[in-house]
Amino acid sequence: MKTPKPLTYLFKVSILLFLIYGALVLRSEACLSSPFKSERNTIVYLNSNQKSLRKIQQQELIESSPDILIIEEWNGNNIQLEEWKKAGYQINLNEPDSFTFGCLVLSKYDITFKKITPKLSDNCPYPIFFGELEVANKKILVSPIHFPPPVPYCDFSTNKYMETLGANLKNLQAHFDQVILMGDFNSMRLLSSFKVFKSFGLKDFGSWVNYTWRPFTFLPGMMRIDYAWSDIQDAKLSRIKLKELDHYGLVFEF
Repeated sequence: MKTPKPLTYLFKVSILLFLIYGALVLRSEACLSSPFKSERNTIVYLNSNQKSLRKIQQQELIESSPDILIIEEWNGNNIQLEEWKKAGYQINLNEPDSFTFGCLVLSKYDITFKKITPKLSDNCPYPIFFGELEVANKKILVSPIHFPPPVPYCDFSTNKYMETLGANLKNLQAHFDQVILMGDFNSMRLLSSFKVFKSFGLKDFGSWVNYTWRPFTFLPGMMRIDYAWSDIQDAKLSRIKLKELDHYGLVFEF
């Protein structure tokens, strides 16, 4: 008995879609080897998922010598701070939290951070930080991002967080030469709220195929929810893959 044509067609389309997705995943897995080296100013962003980095991973990051290290979901013990201090890093921001609101910033610069905590969700009071950095006589606004996921527990407040960030940028941008927003936006690129960043002349430095998140660490990347937005036109964004983390790390060179 012959297979009905609709079923044959559906099977062929399914195979084609599977092959296309497989090719995209393979392309998405292209990441920087660790330790990496850069001749430019470098920011490394990691969403730690509240997990501690293995000693070898931490050593490779130190050997990579980023100018700034941002760790979200910082609980106070994710990394060995003393090792970074020995390597010449100072603590610019140290806000540990037992849930997912914590943030740590280490760098080779003097960076002053301001904190706002929008009242957009009773359960998910994620803070927003704005840091002032000076490089080559230019004032740069650096904002490590970690927005709540779009779930009922957080009152679907992700969009509102982006709008709040945009409203603050409107007031702050005039005081800076350049802007860098970097982190876990917990949003797909198709979301209309991203338009607010384009309206400020910021560019999305990622590629739609460079996935940054996976539901389980044994899987390849499946979605892009981590971004770097900036008006530094010749900047470059890459990724690093750490085995224990569900998010890929971001490496921003400028």
